[in-house]
Amino acid sequence: MAHGNSFREFLAHLKEDGLLREVADGLSAQLEVTDKAWGKGPIFFSNVDGHKCALNMLSTRSLLARALGVPSGEMVPHLAKIGYEGQVREVNSSGFMECVCKPDLTRLPILTHFKGDGGPYITSAVVVSQWEEKINACVHRLMVLGRERLAVRLVPGRHTHQFYQAALACGQEL
Repeated sequence: MAHGNSFREFLAHLKEDGLLREVADGLSAQLEVTDKAWGKGPIFFSNVDGHKCALNMLSTRSLLARALGVPSGEMVPHLAKIGYEGQVREVNSSGFMECVCKPDLTRLPILTHFKGDGGPYITSAVVVSQWEEKINACVHRLMVLGRERLAVRLVPGRHTHQFYQAALACGQEL
């Protein structure tokens, strides 16, 4: 991040520069947060169903450039220069594998943004998929279907959809 290496530091610098709005009121993840955040730029809620919640942190090119620590006009060349650090490898143990509780998406303050939504959505999730030797990362909107289930809209012609179709043709899951 621009002013250090952590998201917390990025938030602190946005606040110092008067770019971060803060809301202390207790709000529900069901429609209330979106109402307060829509079109307002970076905003931090200290109590969304008992959780802290940051929204719109990278909602403009200038905010993304700031997070990367580069001028807006240099963002694309900066990203293009980032090197690939080798093969993805699987390990037998890692700190995150020491699970202290079963996954439960319904415990997180995932927002229901608008009336008529089918449920709570993660609006800008990076989905990493692999088929054979190819790996893809892309942004999707994910709807929470349950404790461990999400729905994703796969756009025909895009890489994730191509991987999914290839897996289906082989009778496999992606």
